Amino acid sequence: KLYRLEGNISFTYHVEPTSSADMIKNFSNSIEELEARLLSGKLNPEMRKRAEQELESANNMLEDLVANDTGGMLLVHFLIRLHAESLEQLKKLTDKVNNAFSARNLFAYVPSARMQDAFESCLPILENKVGEYTRRNMDTKAFSTFFPFDETELFTKRGIAMGRNIKTKSLIVVNKWELQNRNGIILGQSGYGKTKLKQMLLMRDFMEGIRIFNMDPEGEDSEFVGKLGGQVIELSNTTDTRVNPLHVFYERDTKKKGNPLLEHLERVKIFFKIMRPSMTIDELAVLDAYLVELYESEPFRMTFDTDFEKKKSKDFPVLADLYALLMKKIEEGDDTLKLFSYVLKQYVTGANNRIFNGPTNVDLRNQLISFDISRLGVGSALQSCAMFNATSFLWDEITRTAGRKTLFLDELHVFADPSNPQSMEFIYQIWKRIRKYDGSVWGATQQVEELLRASDGKKNYGGAVIENSLMKMFLPLAEKSIHDLMTQAQIKFSDSERKILKPRKKNKGEGIFIYADKRVHLLIEPTEVEWELMGGKPKEGEAG
Repeated sequence: KLYRLEGNISFTYHVEPTSSADMIKNFSNSIEELEARLLSGKLNPEMRKRAEQELESANNMLEDLVANDTGGMLLVHFLIRLHAESLEQLKKLTDKVNNAFSARNLFAYVPSARMQDAFESCLPILENKVGEYTRRNMDTKAFSTFFPFDETELFTKRGIAMGRNIKTKSLIVVNKWELQNRNGIILGQSGYGKTKLKQMLLMRDFMEGIRIFNMDPEGEDSEFVGKLGGQVIELSNTTDTRVNPLHVFYERDTKKKGNPLLEHLERVKIFFKIMRPSMTIDELAVLDAYLVELYESEPFRMTFDTDFEKKKSKDFPVLADLYALLMKKIEEGDDTLKLFSYVLKQYVTGANNRIFNGPTNVDLRNQLISFDISRLGVGSALQSCAMFNATSFLWDEITRTAGRKTLFLDELHVFADPSNPQSMEFIYQIWKRIRKYDGSVWGATQQVEELLRASDGKKNYGGAVIENSLMKMFLPLAEKSIHDLMTQAQIKFSDSERKILKPRKKNKGEGIFIYADKRVHLLIEPTEVEWELMGGKPKEGEAG
């Protein structure tokens, strides 16, 4: 309790070993005296109760001493020194400490006539000048509880500050790079600090010189990224910026295996399934054959043996080339993909023709890259396509480049389409493999139920992503979301933790933080400079 008090309070211990034999003799005498007092019949009820408690404690200690189960006996001297900027503040702090003792029927003695000796006894000179006031017999087990940080705390030697432990007021510092995986998940109801926490983590990685890739579906980060000197890449119908879904961006390992095109074909079929969710297995098989034919045709001449590292953006086919091939096949009598061609046409000659149809032309040379896809319609199929396509592009960039990097994926539930679980499976593979490329990934969403809906019948990929995150921040959540996490993602919450996670006006920015096997009640604490970069502290009632 004392360690958790707010204020400038320091603790000093002077410890001396003492003989167990002498202590056995002293306890024996004390027990005889207490028993005699109890038999005298002269004690009032309160004094009798205290004597009974002292007798029980003395008997337990004597039993441990005789059994040699104490680890040794000590003379412990405990001093508390208080500091304040004014007498008024010092008085308030003194009252606070005295109240902490009184609440536990303890008494703190103030050596008013020997303040100089008491002060010197608190200095690191190994001299206790007020020992007659402070001596207390104690076994080593009891004394061990006096040490600070005997509770589970999170404070790594190097790392970033996550915030403050609400229970102990201690600073929480973590180093994700020391973990078996560096993955994190942020789950919280809208307006309770999810975005601010993500931005805070992004800034702290950025200050460490780590390369940052950020997916921003709602356009919340663009101004913030600009203040940091980062590069915002907007994908919309009004810009000429494109990531060509038919551009073969290979992973480092895939290149060594010599089959980057094969892996790309599997991934681009997921992209087209997002574009038209009702595509059947037969249609996807035909599409696969057409794609191979397209890559092998003139002027592309790309096969499974092609060295794609030597290819430039303009060398790859674009959606218009695929659409032309589909039209040719339909004219020849194969109308398997006729319905799909109607959808594809929107991205070639229709309203969405500027988003994907063209060579890749984005610049990734900045330390901080943020994709803003907010103008594509939050939650729309178009935005889902763009989000998957851009993430796929960034993933291949992560695997090809050296150095530490962190990927931030907001609105993670967008990938969790039950009709296309391969999309979320791709995200799960990122969670499993990014450590291999000296990378880290953070995902965030307020839609827990939607995140957990992508399953292939064998594995729930949303749940697998949560499980493969050794850092988990649970901000206030609806009861249904907590229930889903407990039943579908095997996250255990105690009754007290469920109370902490209940949304209230005054618990924005706080929640349960899990770091490997440790968990704390955490309050997010950005610095003043960070708040300024994030647009200022939210006012009462505003989303955080």
